[in-house]
Amino acid sequence: MSRTPKQSDRTWNLDDDIGQAKLGRLVDGELDSKQRRDLLDRIRQHPEGWKKCALAFLEDQAWRQDLSDSMTSIPHTSDESKSVGLAVVESSHEGWHTSIVVRRFAWAAVVLVAFGSGVFLRGLRMADTHSPPVAAVPPTDSRDEPTDSEPTRDDVSPPAPRQLTQAEVDRVLSRLGHRMQRRAGYVSITLDDGRDAVVPVEEIEIVPVYNPTY
Repeated sequence: MSRTPKQSDRTWNLDDDIGQAKLGRLVDGELDSKQRRDLLDRIRQHPEGWKKCALAFLEDQAWRQDLSDSMTSIPHTSDESKSVGLAVVESSHEGWHTSIVVRRFAWAAVVLVAFGSGVFLRGLRMADTHSPPVAAVPPTDSRDEPTDSEPTRDDVSPPAPRQLTQAEVDRVLSRLGHRMQRRAGYVSITLDDGRDAVVPVEEIEIVPVYNPTY
C-alpha cells in the first residue's frame, strides 16, 4: 500500500540535490544568517529534517577524520591494519534507526564512521606508498646553501585540517534544538573476505529538547 505524501513531503524533498547541497553549505558554514534561518525553518517542517541535518554533521566529521588520516605518513609495512569503527544514530521518538557506513580510498576495505571508538582488524592491508626519486644534490661550500642541521621546506609537514570536536558537535545540535545521549556497545560485522569481526560502537541518540508547533 502506497503512503499518502504529507504536505511537507510535497513542499520540499530533503533528499533531492538542492536539499543535500544546502545541508552541505550549512555544515561548512557557507550560508549567511538569512539563508541559514530559512534552511532551518524548512528543516523543522520536514518530518526527517533533524535526522538528515544531524547525519550531515556526523558525516562531515567522519570525512574530516579520513582526510586527516590520509595526510599522515603511512608506514612501509605490509601487515599494517586500518583502524575502523562504527557509529549508530537513533531517534527515539520516531523509532528510526540507521548506521552510517563511509567508504573512502581504494586501499581501505572498510571505513566505518566512529566517535572516538576503533578496533584494529587484522587482514585489512594497505598498499605501500613509494616516494618519487629525489635527484642528488652535489656538495657545495656556499654559505647560502642550507646545511643538514637547517630545516628545509621538505622537512615541514602540511598542517592537518581542523577536526570538529565533540563539544562543537554538541553545541551545534543544541542550537538546533536537540541534544545527544550516548551508550557504548558492540556490533558484529562481516568483512569483504567473509570473516566476522566485533566492533565497539558508541550509540548516539538524538533527543529533541522541544517540540515546536506550526
